[in-house]
Amino acid sequence: MREHGYKEKVKYSCNEHYTLEGEAEIQCQNTGNWSSKPVCRAPCTVGIKRGRIFYNARKIWIEDLKPNRVIHREPVVFYCMNKVDKCGYPVASTCNDGNLPIPDCFEEPGKLDYNLRSKNLPSEIRMCVAPPAASPTSSPRPA
Repeated sequence: MREHGYKEKVKYSCNEHYTLEGEAEIQCQNTGNWSSKPVCRAPCTVGIKRGRIFYNARKIWIEDLKPNRVIHREPVVFYCMNKVDKCGYPVASTCNDGNLPIPDCFEEPGKLDYNLRSKNLPSEIRMCVAPPAASPTSSPRPA
């Protein structure tokens, strides 16, 4: 890499599937610093082996997500089970620079349930009217 002089400009781009955050073109200032520092944000993989997700406006089985890649800041919806009301409900998660958190309520089905009883999975059963209420163990804060 070479030194850059005052008012010289540099153009940034990211590797494929990475997302540029910040200005693509930056300029060397009279202080010797750059006008800004762009960053390339990494894509995410969906870290489940079995299940169905909602991604890019469609409901898909995880094995049909090829390649298993979600772009930075893109949302993915997982399906959780309300065991009391026996219904499924969606929970969104967002890719953040290579990290896509799996919601705590998501339970990856076993091979048998996934292959033979897929119609009973949270993504395939009746959707709940509302997500489950907070657990009864949590107490409200005093005013």
